[in-house]
Amino acid sequence: MNILAKFTTLSIFILLVTYAVIFYSPAVKNLISPQKTITTPKVTEIPTESPTETPAEVLETIALPKAAQTPMTTSVPVVTQTKTTPAPAPTTDTRCIITVDGSRYDVTQYRNIHSGGDIFKCGTDMSATFHSQHSAKFLDRMSQYKI
Repeated sequence: MNILAKFTTLSIFILLVTYAVIFYSPAVKNLISPQKTITTPKVTEIPTESPTETPAEVLETIALPKAAQTPMTTSVPVVTQTKTTPAPAPTTDTRCIITVDGSRYDVTQYRNIHSGGDIFKCGTDMSATFHSQHSAKFLDRMSQYKI
């Protein structure tokens, strides 16, 4: 038991010395909080034509854009309150409409049973895709989905 107490005391002593070296060493202090040097930017003076001009006179000679030269009016528009009906809520069209050879087809219901899977790109012209997979006769079967 005596050995354990000596070992604990020695461990605490080593930790305290390590802490003191780390946080109170001058070299470490410079790493943690280096001295900050503040540099002020150089201010260049605007040359004037004569040393007697005041800053206000110099500003008057600077050309302003046309919008800045026009005087501003302070009139407030009169607002009249009228009774309006609320705008209808936007409806979300969940239909899938495609175009094949210039005709539009609503294939919303057909998407679920299509043998090739749901390959439809709604809102697009799918003529090339249709003709690459189907014969022209199949377009007659699509007549039930024509809009």
